[in-house]
Amino acid sequence: MKSSLTFLLLLTLRLNSHAQDFEEKPLEREQQFHQQRKFADGSLPELWQQFVASRTKNLNKITSVPSAYWYNLGPDGMDSVTGRMTCHSFNPYNSQIILAGASSGGIWKSYNGGDTWQVLSDKLPSLWISAIAINPSDTNHILMGTGFYMGPSITLQPGIGVLESFDGGNTWNPNSFAYPFSAGVSVNRIIWDKTNLNNVYLATTNGLWVSRDMGMNWTSPLAGGISDLDLVTTSTNILYASVHSAGIYQSTDSANTWVQLTNGLPASSSVHRITLDVCDSFPQFIVASIINPTDFSVKGVYKTSDGGNFWSAMTGIPNFAGVTATVFLGWYVNMVDISPIDTNIIFLGSCKLFLTDNCGVTWAEKDYYPFFPTNGPYTGIVHPDIWDLGFQPDNPSIVYCFNDGGVNKSYDNGNYWLKKNKNLVTAQIYQLSSFRGDTVRIIAGLQDNGLHYLDNTGGNISWKLWGQSDGCSVAYDPNNPNKVYGDYPNGNHKKSSNVSAGIGASTNFNSGIVGINSNPFHFALAHHPTLSNILYTSNDTRIFKSTNGTSWTTAATISNIKSIEISENNPSTIYASAFAWSNINSHSFYISYDDGANWTPTTNSPGWRVTDIEADPNNYGTVYATQNSPFIANPHVYKSTDHGDTWTSVGSGLPDVPTNAITVNPYNSDVVYVATDLGVYISEDAGLSWNDYNDNLPQYIIMDMHYHKMDSTLRIGTLGRGVWKTKSIPSSFTGINTLSGNANAIVNIYPNPFTFNIFIELNVSKTSHFTISILNTLGQEIKLLHNGLLQNGKQTIQWSGNNSIGKNCSNETYYLEIKNKSIKRTYKIIKSN
Repeated sequence: MKSSLTFLLLLTLRLNSHAQDFEEKPLEREQQFHQQRKFADGSLPELWQQFVASRTKNLNKITSVPSAYWYNLGPDGMDSVTGRMTCHSFNPYNSQIILAGASSGGIWKSYNGGDTWQVLSDKLPSLWISAIAINPSDTNHILMGTGFYMGPSITLQPGIGVLESFDGGNTWNPNSFAYPFSAGVSVNRIIWDKTNLNNVYLATTNGLWVSRDMGMNWTSPLAGGISDLDLVTTSTNILYASVHSAGIYQSTDSANTWVQLTNGLPASSSVHRITLDVCDSFPQFIVASIINPTDFSVKGVYKTSDGGNFWSAMTGIPNFAGVTATVFLGWYVNMVDISPIDTNIIFLGSCKLFLTDNCGVTWAEKDYYPFFPTNGPYTGIVHPDIWDLGFQPDNPSIVYCFNDGGVNKSYDNGNYWLKKNKNLVTAQIYQLSSFRGDTVRIIAGLQDNGLHYLDNTGGNISWKLWGQSDGCSVAYDPNNPNKVYGDYPNGNHKKSSNVSAGIGASTNFNSGIVGINSNPFHFALAHHPTLSNILYTSNDTRIFKSTNGTSWTTAATISNIKSIEISENNPSTIYASAFAWSNINSHSFYISYDDGANWTPTTNSPGWRVTDIEADPNNYGTVYATQNSPFIANPHVYKSTDHGDTWTSVGSGLPDVPTNAITVNPYNSDVVYVATDLGVYISEDAGLSWNDYNDNLPQYIIMDMHYHKMDSTLRIGTLGRGVWKTKSIPSSFTGINTLSGNANAIVNIYPNPFTFNIFIELNVSKTSHFTISILNTLGQEIKLLHNGLLQNGKQTIQWSGNNSIGKNCSNETYYLEIKNKSIKRTYKIIKSN
């Protein structure tokens, strides 16, 4: 087995050697994401542990803290785009009820065959969802696997093992199959035996695992990176597993022992990733897609009609990538699925989706998705990168496809597809920008889904595409609502002078840039705050400036610039940070006082791997910088009051996770916001202390943020849950009992601890809207007690110790949360015998 480093270098060389990279360099994209987040020693922050610690800290605060009322701006995938969907599970009693997992956008549920969706996991952090299984006898009991698999030595996004819910997905806790991020474990598939309900099987990057007690305890009878797993439903003691870079194995005793199948299959030394599927109605028929380790093409699609005793290669292998007959991103995505009732119908998917209806003699492309069209928007139905397929159990001619564009549904065995993305908000946003002249126009760059535009008039959240591919940085002209700029990976810039017209109005904007298709993956992009046509961008060798919105000139030959900030207070002053990914000692901070004509390094730098810079709009010379996670217990936020010559850490108290963006409230410079991998935090004392600011907001990875002055809203882009905004006006509350400006609520809770009933007595001084909830120690809502107006005077609310589905809660610590539009407060309560 190759080492991780050797494999990555080999893979990078091979993928980047193609004249046209079909998938926009997915490896480079993933590498940059992780480079930003690793500690200096190469380890990743333990997101789950930090999530638990931050929730505990926030719930135990002894003072009232500011509330935010976030609401989502899409993209709602019904008419526009959404993000990557990776896995699914049908409810065993009703196939119209479906659970589906997003790569970084949580777990979703549909009650109507995909017509609409609702999220189940917004009280969890960003965890890559990779597998789902529902208890066949109790549909409130769900197992969810985490992580993003690439191979046994590489996990693109590590997981924390398996999470478990006993209330239909309302609350989640780690299962006993639990790992830290540092273990690099991904769960690739979960199978719950419908015949023997005690048996649950996991395919993971660190082996095949078996539970004989519904997931309480686990043993591993088969080592290696298990890329796929399937069970013979008519004889559930028979299973098949594919072991990465090894081969296909069979068990005939419910996974206790395993035998490798070799007759007709390639040698172990010549295989890479393998996926397989067993036909439910004809379990002797199995198909496997095997990837070549030398160029990651399809080595072969193999079938067996005798349960694996003998295999043969199909002859009609399609052109998967659309570039050459051999290019296939099998290291990244490789899917095969057979109709449960017809062995002739087989799907293969990677970047494209192919179907055979004659058992592999001929294949037809079934995604109808033109890649890199020169005119018009993406007109196809099924988005590239096919991660999962599901045949509806009670009607297998109905097929669901889960991909980077969301969910598609076919009623005719996959020949024609419909989008099924209504309310499915899972877009992965890299950056966003708002038009300064109104409150409704926004642009954003989306992972694998291009550059998008929103006119939010009337509450519209259907975004319009104006640039394809991975959308990266974006910038709005401050004076023209139709004029926008953005870029694709490695500095391929676009602009549009009529963004509402869509993709046909956009043109290239690269003239003068030296080093197109060079590092970094995401170029910096900054627009002058008041003047049209003046922009700055950078790559690993230079800073570039445009003064005409048409072409670029070299403004400075400075290496490794990753962030650029133009001062609102004095736009002639520009700040830039530089660092090298591979050298912890290579970092510097630059300033120009003359519109980018001359640049000088400051005396000191805020440190290595600066992710964002924010110049205080009210105090010239005051500037903030955020870092990701170069060091354990790193403060993450630094402040300078002398243009960057000296820096002071002001991030104490933030969770020890990457901090990605920062902005200052233009109406009060004491109010500062940061975007982290665990949501948004607010400081009302210029960084001396920080509070959670995630009310109604998933505590996911926030990649970008800005404050929109015209409507006093904070706007953010999440990696997996689209774009959000909240009204954010500095509070002036005092005293722990103040809950709504002049509306005070004196709270009395009794008895505490309690056994059967607890009473919450509120003496409200002014009629106001309140939300009152019971939370567990992770901040997940156990029971909503009240959501509406409370009249002035004394009110009493009772909780009987039950959860949202009526089950009695266990004896432990809970939190009563009382909040309204400006302030929230939590109180610890204890349920005991």
